[in-house]
Amino acid sequence: QDHLVQEPELAAVRAAVASINAAARVVPCQRCRVDVRPLLTLNSLGARRDLRQQRAAVSKNAAQHSSGVGTVSFEFAGAVSEAALSGWVESVCWDQDGREAQVWRIKGLVNVAGSPQKHMLQAVHELYEVVAGPEWEAGEERNSRIVVIGKHLRRAELEGSLQKALAQPA
Repeated sequence: QDHLVQEPELAAVRAAVASINAAARVVPCQRCRVDVRPLLTLNSLGARRDLRQQRAAVSKNAAQHSSGVGTVSFEFAGAVSEAALSGWVESVCWDQDGREAQVWRIKGLVNVAGSPQKHMLQAVHELYEVVAGPEWEAGEERNSRIVVIGKHLRRAELEGSLQKALAQPA
């Protein structure tokens, strides 16, 4: 399976993004690979953009920006056990029953213990993968970065569970 989500789920995400910001353009990626050409030719500040249309889209959707959707980011030094990382992702993504917080997506670049390679973490709802990528460069800081996207996220709760996972022997 090459895709974390199937077309019906992707269509639902595109609709959700459009309901928040009708002017936003969705550029798909796969395993951190994205065609940057659409990003470089947005002309979002150019004269060709119809400012009235942009303002109308923003005002139409302004009430929805307070929907509780947000991101929480973490950066940490040191290596993490892949098993501990997987356990954390599973607990955050799979054990959501009864919690107000909803984790929709996790992305990260992680320093996995014992590996000379960077590891890419991607999670969508209950599906996730940790994939080895390119090797760390000589002298490069091996800091891990993780971004959690969802609704009603509680930073302290996520950070506490992540710290607990990081405390496990690597």
